[in-house]
Amino acid sequence: MAAWLKTHPNSLPALAVVSFDAEAVWHITRLYCAAKGNDGRLPAGELHVAVARKITEARARRLAAELVSAGLWLDHGATYELVDWLKDQPAAAVWDDDTQRDRWARGKALRRDRDLCRRIQQRDANLCRYCAVRVNWTDRKGPGGGTYDHVDPDGPNSLDNVVVACRRCNGRKKDRTPAQAGMRLLTAGELRLTIVGPTTVDEEPVVPADLAPVKSESSPRPDSLAGAPEAGPNQIGNRSGLDRHTARDLEPGIDLDTGELTR
Repeated sequence: MAAWLKTHPNSLPALAVVSFDAEAVWHITRLYCAAKGNDGRLPAGELHVAVARKITEARARRLAAELVSAGLWLDHGATYELVDWLKDQPAAAVWDDDTQRDRWARGKALRRDRDLCRRIQQRDANLCRYCAVRVNWTDRKGPGGGTYDHVDPDGPNSLDNVVVACRRCNGRKKDRTPAQAGMRLLTAGELRLTIVGPTTVDEEPVVPADLAPVKSESSPRPDSLAGAPEAGPNQIGNRSGLDRHTARDLEPGIDLDTGELTR
């Protein structure tokens, strides 16, 4: 099954600086990649085929260079990479699987539900429900970045089924229940034991996690946590923080809550 094609209006500023012909090539090659069901990678040798041979091969290469200069494409020599392809549509492996595609669409819908996102963050105090580390909503790639996890991977977008999770724990859990992944879901009460006093969240409307964070403030955890290591600036509770969130702990896969590829 070929992947769908979605074009976001945020591409307009970059397209405004290229010629009309270059913009036409940009649109046509996106259709070509969608029809091929790939992840926005166009072999340089297929460029002339992708534009349906409506222009000469030499002119197609000049227009491709114009798109590269505008930052809309990346030139890898043998291939052109269509920038931000995976921000607009699911990866081919996701689109070709009915279950994965449904989960991807559900994740998109969740991040559009600002009220539900706010309630989840307030309840969990922006702490990972699996390791209690305070997540960083502005970190879009690192292991300590904030994501949303569906406890039941096939369950709905609801306050009972969605929790805050750091990217490391989300990548470890994947599309499994906590029991299947050998992980324990901390209760909201257990999270409260890691902080002193109330945790507040900005009254500004919550925006999707991939656009802006919801700030929170809290005081350090109580010393009554027996046996817990001293928490550093990025550590909360009885688990070590980002220093243990190393890249090698990350398992490869597709993060269906964020739409990102984990390595």
